[in-house]
Amino acid sequence: MKRAISLLMILAIILCCFAGCKKYRGTEQVTQNNGETYNLKTEKGGVPETNENGDYIEVVTNIEGKKVTKIHDADFGIVYGDKIYYDLYNITIPEGWENRNSANDADLVDDKGNHIRIMYKKDADMTNEIANAKSIFNTVKNKYPDAKITESKVKVLGKDRQFICVFIPEVPENALGFMGYIYIEKDGVLLRVYIESAEDLTNNMDNIVAVLNTIEFTN
Repeated sequence: MKRAISLLMILAIILCCFAGCKKYRGTEQVTQNNGETYNLKTEKGGVPETNENGDYIEVVTNIEGKKVTKIHDADFGIVYGDKIYYDLYNITIPEGWENRNSANDADLVDDKGNHIRIMYKKDADMTNEIANAKSIFNTVKNKYPDAKITESKVKVLGKDRQFICVFIPEVPENALGFMGYIYIEKDGVLLRVYIESAEDLTNNMDNIVAVLNTIEFTN
């Protein structure tokens, strides 16, 4: 009797798993780095659909077994096709780059090991952000006196953006010598772009800028 009950319970769990993974017409299944799978409504062509507020829409089955929709929180990025979608912006993963571990931050790496991580904030103070970066890089320079800190601007999305970086000519084995920040502001949203590389990119930001130029703000 106990064996029969156990088998029924296992069967019920399996059926629930299949039900949870059911794909609905007009949706695409997206599995995220946290292991969860979502059915997101899509427009023609496969682009995730949004409502009038720019929120993504998830299709789920309620406790009554009926198909319903709900708002999907895209603070945790949606990696779908060659794009990463957030509530406030999306970014294309260009050829030669791949999604590394995008979640709350977009996280990309190229075939040379160059790394981009993008964090976005609402109503952030760019002056404080830059001051924090300077503090970090000054700490680096205290440890590595030959480190070179550079402040300049790079053109991203048609505008000059604040850029600060540090390059350490001699670093320990397996360490990266270049770190930098680019700040992209739009309508109270601040994207803080962190860059790492084994190469000195101080005057060679073309590949990084090309990636950032694929950013599309949703509002």
